[in-house]
Amino acid sequence: MLFRSKELRIKLKNIFTGTAAMESRIEFQGKSLETIQLSLAKDRDHIDNTPSIIPTPNSFRITDRYGMRRHPIKGYRHFHDAVDLAGTIGDPVKATASGEVINAKYQRYLGNSVTIKHKYGYDTLYAHLHRIKVKVGDKVNKGDVIGTMGRTGRTTGTHLHYRISLNGKPQNPLGYFF
Repeated sequence: MLFRSKELRIKLKNIFTGTAAMESRIEFQGKSLETIQLSLAKDRDHIDNTPSIIPTPNSFRITDRYGMRRHPIKGYRHFHDAVDLAGTIGDPVKATASGEVINAKYQRYLGNSVTIKHKYGYDTLYAHLHRIKVKVGDKVNKGDVIGTMGRTGRTTGTHLHYRISLNGKPQNPLGYFF
């Protein structure tokens, strides 16, 4: 007959109502947490697959900028669609974003070079390498060593020729170093 007590019925009703409200809040917060986690995963994927680090961690001395210039060997004016970063032969060269190696070979003017295709329309080119440390089809993560600094191909000295393309259009790499 304890349950017939009005005071006890009110207390039980309040407990039940409070528990239901708490369950509802927990469910809402769980869904909110899932939404946040999905958003963070998308952001992480975008960060990992967008070029944003310096490919030459041991050196960041620019020897030639992106834009119009006088060709260092031929002497004519032309558009330089990359930046040249000086260093020492054998210095590590790192992938500036995660992606897949689509080219890893010697090319006449670029020497030993690697091209990586990334998500979101980006490609990066690393040229004049001393050694190539990846092969076509390799999946690389941002920060992985893909080669070493060199002076292969047509060059006047040891450096990395680094180019970023977005949907096939060259971009100034200096705007991507964070």
